[in-house]
Amino acid sequence: MNSIEERPVGSKILATVAAIALAIVLGGLDYLTGREWAISAFYLVPTCIAAWVAGRWTGFAVGALCAAAWLISDMLNGATYQSPLIPIWNGIMLFVF
Repeated sequence: MNSIEERPVGSKILATVAAIALAIVLGGLDYLTGREWAISAFYLVPTCIAAWVAGRWTGFAVGALCAAAWLISDMLNGATYQSPLIPIWNGIMLFVF
């Protein structure tokens, strides 16, 4: 098996673009399904694709994008919290996961 450094740049770029597109689609799907249906585990798919093919830092970036997509979806769905820090904390926990 090729290490990450040995993979062609084209495959890294393609994987990164696919992971970003999938993260955006998941964010839209998360918005459409509302707050009752949790799809948080599916955000691991684009993160893992990016990290596996393009490298660790790309995986971190896509993971941050997934956490942001979840947070935006949550806020657009009218989530209300007792403290403004709660959605930030939840986004950080999703990113760490």
